[in-house]
Amino acid sequence: MTVRVLHERESVDSTDDDLVSWAARSRAAQGCTEAAVFRAVDAPERVVVLELWSDEAAYAANWAAVREEKTTRALLSAPAPGDAAAGSEFYRHARFDRADGVWVPEGRGEEPRTIRWPSSGAVRAISLSSSDPADHGPWPGSPEAAAETRREPGCLQFRAYRGLEHPQDIVLLELWTDQIRYDLHWRLRLEARASGAVAGGGNRSGVPRGIGANGMEFYHHRSFVHLYDRWAPEESDAWSQTVVWPA
Repeated sequence: MTVRVLHERESVDSTDDDLVSWAARSRAAQGCTEAAVFRAVDAPERVVVLELWSDEAAYAANWAAVREEKTTRALLSAPAPGDAAAGSEFYRHARFDRADGVWVPEGRGEEPRTIRWPSSGAVRAISLSSSDPADHGPWPGSPEAAAETRREPGCLQFRAYRGLEHPQDIVLLELWTDQIRYDLHWRLRLEARASGAVAGGGNRSGVPRGIGANGMEFYHHRSFVHLYDRWAPEESDAWSQTVVWPA
C-alpha cells in the first residue's frame, strides 16, 4: 500500500534551506519516491510537505530516524493555522484520470461501473501540475481565481503552492465539505471553462515536473494529530484499539 503524506503548516520556524535539506534526506531513504516542500502562492507563511512512500513500514522507519530532528520538531510544533484545512493527513495513495468529464481511479476508465460505491465526508483533492514561474497567464490556482473559488458553497480550502526546490512544481489543495458540493463545483467549473469564463488547469507551459509526477488525487479527508509518538486520527471517534483496520 503506497502511502501519501501531507503536512500543512503556518509560520514554520525553519529556513527554506533547512526544509529543502530535510526533504532531500527523506527522498534518500529507502521506500521514499517523493518528498518536497512548497510555499503558498498567496500566503508565503504557509508551508506544505508532500511525501510518497512505498508502504507504511518504510514511512515508519524513516519517521523513527527523523522525528527528533530540528526541522521535524519545527513542523510538528508550528502554530495552528487559520483555517480548518491545515494539519497532517495520511492516505492510501490514489491517482485519478478523467473519463467523459468524470474522475475515475487511474487505469479503470474503460471498466463498466456495475456498482457505484457510496461517498461520505469531506473531499480532499490534490492536484499536481507544473508551469514556468515566469508564466503569469490565467490559471485556477492564481490568487484571483482561487479567491473566486473559495466563495463557492462548501469550499473549505482552495490554495496553490509552489516548490522550494523546483518552483515549476505546483500543488493545488482543495477541501470541500462533502461530495455534493464538490460535484456542484466541478460541473460549474466545466461550464465556465467551456464558455471561456475561467482558465483550464494542468501543465500550462510544457515545463516538466522536478519531483514526482503530475496528476490528480482524491481522498475522503482525514486529519491526524501527533500524540505520544504516534499519528492518530484527529477525531477520537475514529480511533480503534481492539482491531487494526487496513488503511
